[in-house]
Amino acid sequence: SESSMFCLMDYPIIDLGGRTLGLVGYGELGQAVGKLAEAFGMRVLVMGRDGVDYNAGGQRVDFDTLLEQSDFVSLHGLLNAQTQKMMNRDAFRKMKSGSFFINTARGGLVDEEALCDALESGHLAGAGLDVVTTEPPVRDSRVLNCQHPNLVITPHSAWASRESRQRIVDIMQANLEAFIEGAPINRVI
Repeated sequence: SESSMFCLMDYPIIDLGGRTLGLVGYGELGQAVGKLAEAFGMRVLVMGRDGVDYNAGGQRVDFDTLLEQSDFVSLHGLLNAQTQKMMNRDAFRKMKSGSFFINTARGGLVDEEALCDALESGHLAGAGLDVVTTEPPVRDSRVLNCQHPNLVITPHSAWASRESRQRIVDIMQANLEAFIEGAPINRVI
């Protein structure tokens, strides 16, 4: 049968060109994401540890500036005592109204209650999570039960391509060889 409807689009499509991406963590992955964003015409703001190569692109800013100016905030940093729940109620409040939040790093970087509140209040337009604080998540997890149509959660699978798994094996092999030879190991653990 013929349909008069070719395409049903009941959601807005957002052009990335001219938008701002804030990267929290600017190691290998953060830099790769930044390069992709720049290819789409995005302005890239970065925040990371001292000793990171900031010549790779992006504009280095402090955390508050990154939150306040970014249309998209994407986490790529380490989880430690200083970064645990760095994305808390105050951080989400500082994000632009209508912005998006992405976490593919570590679930413990995010206060999930605060994230759900920011989504359900309409302050954030959406969020994409490949990690949650407790994995596997518990049935009554607030983030799993968050009532927001633009919350996407995947089961910590962003790393799981065949190529990514091979890179992990290659890195482990290089680290073992470096350890045996007494050479520096170029990975943060």
